[in-house]
Amino acid sequence: MRLKGNQDKSAYPRKFDVEWTSGMRFSKETSLNDGYANDFGAHLMQADLLPLFMGITSDRKRGENLKAQVEIQIHNIISDDVSKNANISDSESSQSFSLSSLNPKDDIRIVRDDGTDEILPDVHNAENVRVGKVIVPVLRKLSERPRMFAQGVYPGVEYRIMRITKKNEPDTDSEEEIDIFESEPGVNYDLKPIYPLVQQLEREWPVRINESDISRLVTPTQYNVISAVGSLFTAVTGLFTAFLVSQMISLYFIPSRSMEPTLNVGDVLVVEKVTPRLNNLVQSITSSSTSFYKPGDVILFQPPTKLKEIVESTGGQLNDRDLFVKRIAALPGDSIEVNIQDNTDSDEIAQVKINSIPVQEIQGNRNLCVQNFEKEKQEALPKLLGKFITPTQSTIPKNEYFVMGDCGPVSVDSRAFGFLDQKQIIGKPLFRIW
Repeated sequence: MRLKGNQDKSAYPRKFDVEWTSGMRFSKETSLNDGYANDFGAHLMQADLLPLFMGITSDRKRGENLKAQVEIQIHNIISDDVSKNANISDSESSQSFSLSSLNPKDDIRIVRDDGTDEILPDVHNAENVRVGKVIVPVLRKLSERPRMFAQGVYPGVEYRIMRITKKNEPDTDSEEEIDIFESEPGVNYDLKPIYPLVQQLEREWPVRINESDISRLVTPTQYNVISAVGSLFTAVTGLFTAFLVSQMISLYFIPSRSMEPTLNVGDVLVVEKVTPRLNNLVQSITSSSTSFYKPGDVILFQPPTKLKEIVESTGGQLNDRDLFVKRIAALPGDSIEVNIQDNTDSDEIAQVKINSIPVQEIQGNRNLCVQNFEKEKQEALPKLLGKFITPTQSTIPKNEYFVMGDCGPVSVDSRAFGFLDQKQIIGKPLFRIW
């Protein structure tokens, strides 16, 4: 039912010639009083609003007639004879279909043939798309978004179908339209959001759009499921991506002076963790002794047991995530000789030879950091670390390395804790970001 207001322009300069609409369904299994009153619109109007709506003013004379336009349309009348004749078998119907044939991935307008599962092009699902139903338009292509926005139909917004119309004479130029209750191909929808939108999206409601301009319609439940699945997929993908990135790259903060002047306290490094894994994988598959590392490479590694003992003996504490940074001085197969330095005037705590050649002649002076220390601290440095260094002469075993810090006087390295197993190497710095 549609009741159109009859406001007087002289009494109401801001004329609001609106329509009050309501729809109700009835079933032959119930009495007429048991209709589904909330199927469409509001079936009641507040009494104090009726005078305003009808244009009743205070100077109206008693007995004066009011004019109101009332339109009542009855759709889809099914008689008992039609109901009985509708109970035909599938073999007698060339295009039988049921609501159960609706594919959840389909547009809710689609109806499929029970026998062939083909889409029936000339019919819409009357139960899903009719006046009073709440629908949600969604996009199939992002390029459709501007066109739908221009018509006031926003993807993802819940709309109520306020009215469905179609041309009275489709094959003519006549623009006359008639109201229908259920959707059909090519009809027009009058849509209105069921909740307020942000100010930028508000406009005169309802808006009219041809059903063919909406590429896909879903129910609110379907849209919520799609949104939930999409959000879950995005979250899982994000977490998985973050996990992969964390396994490939991480940040490391330099906490000590053992690598000065190359790396200073407070420096932040971007560390790649692929090379150690790839090195271990290749060697395990090929049983090859080929190493991805070379002398001079800076590496980050987990502390071996003896290094942990040294740290704890000096009052320090380590957790499972703590890493150390040193430079590779010698590779597997190289001979190493470590001797305590007797010359107290030297900055070296111990003399290291690789293949009988002093390490300074191979990789340069490692004591540039001594310039950064005060004189009294320079004198105390040899005593600080000398007690942890043990003289040794041996060949580096397979898959192990001899590592040293760039600041020899303060670096607890392979001179103190021995060779480093390659399985404890975690990564290599790519660059410094701070």
